[in-house]
Amino acid sequence: PDWLNGDATTLYWTAKTANKALVSGAKTGGQTTTVASGLGGGLLIDGDFAYWIQAGTSTGNVIVRQAKTGGGTPETIASQSNFGEIVADDQFLYWAEGYMGRIQRVAKSGGSIMDIRPKDPQTTIVARLDTTDVYFATFGDTAQSSAVLHLPKTGGTTSTLATGLDQPSDMAITDDAIYVVALGDVSTSGALVKLSKADGSTVFKTLSHHAYALALDAQYVYWTEVGDTGSTNGRVLRTAR
Repeated sequence: PDWLNGDATTLYWTAKTANKALVSGAKTGGQTTTVASGLGGGLLIDGDFAYWIQAGTSTGNVIVRQAKTGGGTPETIASQSNFGEIVADDQFLYWAEGYMGRIQRVAKSGGSIMDIRPKDPQTTIVARLDTTDVYFATFGDTAQSSAVLHLPKTGGTTSTLATGLDQPSDMAITDDAIYVVALGDVSTSGALVKLSKADGSTVFKTLSHHAYALALDAQYVYWTEVGDTGSTNGRVLRTAR
């Protein structure tokens, strides 16, 4: 399995098979069902649909959607050269476009892509949402050169919330905090960092070797460490929120 997402009762994941299948199964276990094939990445389950990024088509990369129960033909929502991981609110899909530095959105039913943040030399990763804003991280090539920023969902002024991060790779948002995991670089360790959403100050910082992905529940923040090539020292960790 690769990408993982879910709804109240069912988990969905992409299988590393020849046809790159989207597979579903009940959270309680049991039989699995193949929903679709030909997936790329960026799996998102939202409402009645599964959305994903299909790579290497004649028009570049595309975001497609299909009923999460299966059946029918995948519907193209947007097409361009590159997309980042997809997130959604009640009307739109959002993503950070990576090396182009843009933050973009498109209606869930498809249409024109809107640049919320225009092209910028800073690489952007990991778009996350609250009720009003899009939060995102930049990925700097040198130590402590990355930052967390935000701007309105409709576009406008970009505000810097925190600086001095080392190559962030994932982020999660609550009402009062932003959690960031950073890979680190050759001279610094990775870390899990909790930032105040109000002013960007550091609430706590836990050093963590090659911290990569994170998830939250009501009590804990969970994160992964990638581990070293050829080793078995990768880990899943948790700490109280």
